Amino acid sequence: MKYLPVGRRGPAVARDPDQASMVTGNNLSRRYGQAARKSTPRFVRTFRTETRNNAMTEESGNMLATRRGMLGMAGAVAGGVAFSQMLADGASAAPSAAGGGSVATRTISLSQAQRLAEAAIRYVRDHPALPPMYVLVVDASGEAKASLRMDNNSSAAAVLVPPKAHTARTFRTATTDLAANIKDPGRIASFIASGASLLPGGRPIFENGQFLGALAVGGGTPEQDDEVALAALKAL
Repeated sequence: MKYLPVGRRGPAVARDPDQASMVTGNNLSRRYGQAARKSTPRFVRTFRTETRNNAMTEESGNMLATRRGMLGMAGAVAGGVAFSQMLADGASAAPSAAGGGSVATRTISLSQAQRLAEAAIRYVRDHPALPPMYVLVVDASGEAKASLRMDNNSSAAAVLVPPKAHTARTFRTATTDLAANIKDPGRIASFIASGASLLPGGRPIFENGQFLGALAVGGGTPEQDDEVALAALKAL
């Protein structure tokens, strides 16, 4: 231990050499740090400050964009869930004549469904410019009633046709009309998330104003699909 001599500021105080070294180092750091800052050109310090500010602004913008994206996704998912429930309710709401407040309803018969599917295929064969088509007919409850698929039909049609039929059945509206009336991106996202289709080629089936089911066609362009669907409905 070393003792400092007695001075005007008080008695001698014992000071640890390590502690004294630390104090001296801190003093030097402050002294030379200030000197370094003073010797740094102003434009360099300004550039560093602006760089930090820009980084903070960019990070805040990314966080805001991420939050907006999550909110948009949540809205689309919520809309899809609601639409899925609508599909489920429609599929289970086929009325019966058993009473209890239910209303008797008709549905397409097997012979009618087969006639529609055959009419669609016959129309395609009579028009060589049309590609091979896949035709699906569902009843008023959304169950498949009849289907025909031509040789060499596009493999994508097997995936795209069923959603067309179920969408036309649920809304009792042609899918091409739904696509024309829905422009909001949020609603379009809800349709896609729920498995519905806005592609032309799906049409409801009515007879004497009575809803019977739906028909869907796929394998060509959207216009060709809808052309064949309309031609098939004339056979009912």
